[in-house]
Order: sequence, then C-alpha cells, then structure tokens
Amino acid sequence: MSTRNVRQRLGCFESVACYIGDLRSLKLIAALVLCLSVTGWAQVPGAPFAASGVGQLPPGKTVRHSQVATPMNAFALRQRMQHSQTSMSETRSTAAAAAGTAAATPGSVQYSYVYINIPNATFIQPNAINDAGLVVGWYLDSSFNYHGFIWQNGTLQYVDHPGALQTNLTGINNLGQIIGLYEDASFNVHAATYSPANSAWSDLPVIPGAWQLYIESAISLDDEGEALGCAASDTLPTELTWIWHPARQTYSYLTSAAAGPGLTCGEALNDFQTVVGFMGTAYDGNPPFLFLGDNLTGYPIVPLPPSLQGSGVAPLGLNNRGTVAGTVYFPSENSVSAFLRNRDGVFSIVNDAAWPQTYLTGVNDFGVLIGDVYDPTTGLSPGFVAYPQGWSASAQHAQ
Repeated sequence: MSTRNVRQRLGCFESVACYIGDLRSLKLIAALVLCLSVTGWAQVPGAPFAASGVGQLPPGKTVRHSQVATPMNAFALRQRMQHSQTSMSETRSTAAAAAGTAAATPGSVQYSYVYINIPNATFIQPNAINDAGLVVGWYLDSSFNYHGFIWQNGTLQYVDHPGALQTNLTGINNLGQIIGLYEDASFNVHAATYSPANSAWSDLPVIPGAWQLYIESAISLDDEGEALGCAASDTLPTELTWIWHPARQTYSYLTSAAAGPGLTCGEALNDFQTVVGFMGTAYDGNPPFLFLGDNLTGYPIVPLPPSLQGSGVAPLGLNNRGTVAGTVYFPSENSVSAFLRNRDGVFSIVNDAAWPQTYLTGVNDFGVLIGDVYDPTTGLSPGFVAYPQGWSASAQHAQ
C-alpha cells in the first residue's frame, strides 16, 4: 500500500516528524515505527485542569467550566439534536461498513459525501466542523506550504495570517470562533484565534518553558474559548498537552497516570471538558493508545475491540455526544480506514467506498463527518464533508 505523501497528524511526536505524514518520503508504517522507537523521559508541568462547577448533564457528560456564560446548555443541545430528522439530497450516498454487532452503531449509517477541492492545491485537510456546518482546515500549495481555509455549503474562503509564511486553521466552536497556527518570517509558530467577522488575529501567550508549536499541530476550541493542544520539547522526544483558559489568562497541563511521563497528547476537547487523545504507556514497542476522559474520571486507556487489536489508532475529533472520530492503520492488512466510537464504546469503520483510503478528522453534534480521502494510484486527495442519512440543512440552520 502506498500512503499519501503529505502531512496528516497520526498522534506521535512532532519532534521526530511523526504524522500520517510528513509523508513526502515516509510511509505510514514508517511513521508508526518512528513513534515506537523514541526513547527518553521528561516530566510535564502542572496537573489536569480543575473544574469550577458540576451541572446536571446528559448521560456521558461530566463537567464544564463556569467562568463565562454558557452559549448552549445541555437542554438546548438535546433540542438541537432533535432537528436532524428530514432527509437531504447530496452528491451521492455510500454505505459505511460496520465494525460492531449492534444495529444502531455509527457504522450502520449511510452518508452523502461532498468533496472539497481547491484549485492548485496538492493536498486538502479539513480539521474541524461546528454545528452550523462551518469547516476549517488547511491545504498545501505547489511548494508544500500551508494555507488556511473556511468552507460552508460549497463556499470557500482563503485565510492566511498577514505576513505569515504558513497558516493552519485547526479548530472552530459553535460561536464561529476559530483557532489556528501561523509561522512568522523567523520560522516561529504561534497559536492564535481568528475572527472571520473582522479578519482579526489574536495570539495566545507563549507556553512557558522550552516548548515549541509546529504548523502541523492540532488545536481544539470549545464554546467557552478554551483551547487544547500539544507542544513538543526542544531537547526531548516528548509532548506536552496544554489547555489555555482565556477567562483566567492561564495555561494548565494534562497528564495521565496511565501514560509514561511526557507521553500524553490531547487531540480534541468538547464543551463538557472531555478530552480525547493518544498516549504511550512506555517505550516498549506498543503502538499509541487512545485515551478518553476528564479531570474527574481521569484519562484511562480505551479498550479496543478484537478487530482493532494491534492497530495504530489516531483519535482526531470529539463531539458533545461523546463520539470520537479518527483514523486507524491495520498493519496486518497494510490499510488505512476511518473510525467512529460512540459514547457506549462501540467502534465502527466508516469509509467512503469510492476511495481506497479514508481519513477521518472530525465530527459535529449532528454527526456530520469531515476528513479526506486518498487514491494512491492517481495521487488525488480531496477533503470531504459527509452528511448522515436524515441530516437536514434547513433544520440545522434554523437553530
């Protein structure tokens, strides 16, 4: 199997260029091997972020901060979920392959795929989608430089930080606030929020210590403006999971007792302060593990079903219903697939049957998926938005 020769994060260390990419010259399996061969130890500062209040939340939800007004409470969220009833007509439908036994798994849902194509782009990756259907992401130009984009219902907007060498839009919340990364003229990478209304950028403070951001990094943004991401060490093969709290203007740091020191990387954060990411328990040749949790329950390793045992699992998205979206590599089959995990713990493989490889990067609260597909024969790799059967654009935008 040939993997696409572009960058997409897999969930290993930026310091060793370990993604489902930097794959201009590396295959996916080589990236996994690099992840597993890293040696060294480092302590990360701080402790898991503290919750300031506990509310009455839907099943599977735990805690959210109360420093600022909540834009959408749990009841309103449930109300919005009930508006995805009528069917829509899209480009085409494909059946997703189920990897579980339950009839109501995500894998039993059919999806209509709409592709995101950008003229002269060599690769396109959607990173995040909100409940209004706004998609943010990045694409590579012919010189393999990153540029940001916003997409909604077929309308595309190009977004680059003024004067930046590269720009990557990584997260968007339900208020339309966007977060991303840009590389300045001195090749330093900064995390910054972006307001589409006035095209204004605002840098996050530099993370204390010798930690670096990379243009490929993932940063997630919740409805309170709190951001979660990973930074890499200048000197050690470790990653730091950080959480930015705008109300307090402070950082806190996520660690897990189940992981080896410095081996936890949070990939996505939802509005209930649940975090999903990957971890390594030790440098013992095991692939990265998926973890899911919060500051009350901790961040335990998620058990994988027999069908996924021995695979490399990269969780990249998480919605407010507890659904995890990501990509899985099967060494035994030398193949790549997209997966969903619902809040009941059921895993499903959800692939676009029209393409050899499907990479899933996000899911919103209506179950709309984003990601990209790849054909190693042609080298084509458009982004996509996949709408579940019964999804209604008119009902969604009425909220």
